Amino acid sequence: MNGCSKRKSHRLLNPCFELRQSFPKIQHWQGTEILHRLKQKEKDAAVIHPCIDTWGVYVQCLRRYPATSASRCRVEGDRHTRCLQQNGRWKPSDSLEAQKLLEMFQVFNETSRFKYPPRPVPELVRGCAFPFSSPPKK
Repeated sequence: MNGCSKRKSHRLLNPCFELRQSFPKIQHWQGTEILHRLKQKEKDAAVIHPCIDTWGVYVQCLRRYPATSASRCRVEGDRHTRCLQQNGRWKPSDSLEAQKLLEMFQVFNETSRFKYPPRPVPELVRGCAFPFSSPPKK
C-alpha cells in the first residue's frame, strides 16, 4: 500500500481509503524546488519581524556617518530599541510544512539520496503479546 490509508468509520464509506497513484512519482529535489518557489511567492508581512524597518533606518545611519554615529544616530537607535522592547514576545506565524505532508503520502520517488524512513514496527505487526514467565512450581 502506498500513500494514505483510512479505516472505515461509517457504514456508507468504503472500508479503506488509499491514495492510488496512476501518475509517475516526481523526484524529491523537484518537489523541494517547487515548494520553495511557492513559499517565495507567498511571503507576507506576518513572517517579517515588525522592527525590520527601524533596523534598516538605523543601519543606514550607521553606514552613512561611521565617525559620528554616536551623536547623529541616537534617535534611530532609540526608535529601534523601543520597537524591540514593544515587540519582545513576537514570534513568526507557523506555516504548514508541505514537504513533510507530501513525504507522508509518499509522492516522491525513492533515489539513492532520498529514501523514506522504514515504517515503525507497531504499524507492521498486529497480534497479541504474552509475557513469558517461569513455569509454576509443583
